[in-house]
Amino acid sequence: MNEVVLAYAAGLMDGEGCIQILRWYSKKNKRHYHRLDVSIGQKDMRPLLWLKEHFGGRIQDNWTIKKKTFAHWKLTDKNAEIFLRLIRPYLILKGEQADVAFAYRLTIKKKMGNMRVTGQWGRAAFQHLVPNTDALDLERDEFRKRLQDLKVVH
Repeated sequence: MNEVVLAYAAGLMDGEGCIQILRWYSKKNKRHYHRLDVSIGQKDMRPLLWLKEHFGGRIQDNWTIKKKTFAHWKLTDKNAEIFLRLIRPYLILKGEQADVAFAYRLTIKKKMGNMRVTGQWGRAAFQHLVPNTDALDLERDEFRKRLQDLKVVH
């Protein structure tokens, strides 16, 4: 990809972007879930449409904060990681946050929870290979806290 495109995207991320690890609890499954979320908010849609054209993702519009309407371009999980890896060399303000996001994503690759196994080789046969979910949740919460600690208000 063109260096100018990556540098411009990094500038948008540094200036108007947000890197976060979201956490929520599912009452149905009785467990916590985490997700890497990268977004860039703007009043002008043109930079967001440009980002979508070059990196994919989705645009959510009509967010109102303090009586001002904004739109957000958003990527999640693996796509967010790919985007951050592409622009990482050009990030100035959010480089450390991107590094924490990369470390967090390694915990996702440890999990075998989405494995589809049927018949006599059901999930229970492989349960000993699945990492402790509680330990992973604690590790992911620590990355979430580190990201929050890196957000400095100027």
